[in-house]
Amino acid sequence: MAAAALGTTPEALAELSQRFSEMSDQPFTVVDQRAGFRPAVRDRKPVLGTHPAWSVLSIFNGFGSKGVMLAPRLATHFANVLEGTEALWPEVNISRYHSLYISVPTEVGVSS
Repeated sequence: MAAAALGTTPEALAELSQRFSEMSDQPFTVVDQRAGFRPAVRDRKPVLGTHPAWSVLSIFNGFGSKGVMLAPRLATHFANVLEGTEALWPEVNISRYHSLYISVPTEVGVSS
């Protein structure tokens, strides 16, 4: 795949190189250029929890740019949730989005 198809551009490379040069006086060479994305949701909080109908299906996603800082602590928390020793924190509970995607909770086995 061409670099442009992945979202990289010569302009972005030049901008990032310029910004790095402003922060450091160390010489550098760019050997590769890649693009990626960070999944995030509107409120910028991660989404954790189990599927409303299939409790064996879990989600641990939406960390955005803060993932490297949040993921280790939330991984421990979610492991405890899955083991039944902690309750899932409401701030990250995927159920906060059920009303947006599930018109009638009982359609997928969710009780009110």
